[in-house]
Amino acid sequence: VEYLEKSKHLQDQLRELRSEIEVLKVGEKQTELDHLHEEQVRLGENKYSTLRKVRHK
Repeated sequence: VEYLEKSKHLQDQLRELRSEIEVLKVGEKQTELDHLHEEQVRLGENKYSTLRKVRHK
């Protein structure tokens, strides 16, 4: 039983590390435009909100 618990724990740790590595790989591949897009999404901006702003000027 103890062996199975340790094995499960190690599998969980490995899974977490793999996902962290994938995030880092994706982060390295991001361009300046990717970062800009993420910031705009974070602020709630999208093409429709931009069009609304332009039309109301």
